Amino acid sequence: MDTHRKFSFEKADVGFPLLTGQKFTSATTDSSKGLGSELTLEGGVMDGVSMKNTANAALSSYSTEVTLDMKKLAGVAGLKVKVSANQAQKATVKAEYKDANAAISLQADPTNAAAAAYSLGLAPIDGVKVGCSGKGPAPPSALALSYEQKGLGAFVGLSGSGFSAVDARGNYSVSGDLDVAAQVKLAGGAFKGATVGGVYTVDSSTTVKLVTTDTMSLKSGLQKELATGVTLTVGHAVEAAKIADTSAHTLGWTLEIK
Repeated sequence: MDTHRKFSFEKADVGFPLLTGQKFTSATTDSSKGLGSELTLEGGVMDGVSMKNTANAALSSYSTEVTLDMKKLAGVAGLKVKVSANQAQKATVKAEYKDANAAISLQADPTNAAAAAYSLGLAPIDGVKVGCSGKGPAPPSALALSYEQKGLGAFVGLSGSGFSAVDARGNYSVSGDLDVAAQVKLAGGAFKGATVGGVYTVDSSTTVKLVTTDTMSLKSGLQKELATGVTLTVGHAVEAAKIADTSAHTLGWTLEIK
């Protein structure tokens, strides 16, 4: 439901040498930040090793990410290592491990490994997940608890000083065509905002979304599959108090071709 204007194009097997299972993506966005384009080329280098290259159209900003699937390379199931670097030669190493009961992530600048960011998630019983995250040797700075079963989900996240910031969310599947969700934020016991939204599936190719906040900011979106691989999303935003002012309405669109 973004109100920018965006065109993206995706094509597989563009004939670039050395990469298998290639995918090339070009995305051009006209937003309040100006006109920008991003190009992405990704694919496999060898069995267990893949590469993703991202750059802007002027090539003044670019990055390369190499992913190592350690199950294929060393027989360690669930472990992946990602090494990335950008045009400023800033490197990052990220290790991710995941199985049915746990997910662990470590991300660090190789020159300052002691300040690595970490996250840990556990699934102690079916439908329940608990997690924490932080940085370096300090205690966790964020905690989370979620519950999910068919058609119903809830999440509570704590962060900030003394875990005084609260992010509570819930979602419910009213029917096979309608899903609703809500979010409330608190900080130090003070109310910091609420959001309520819904998604309605009109048919197999059409989806409608509507979101409103406690300040009566309204956003809506319509997503339509025009043809196989071609999707158009139209977004709209307005403040309820200014709904009669035509100049207060903002429209945007995203056209995706795959």
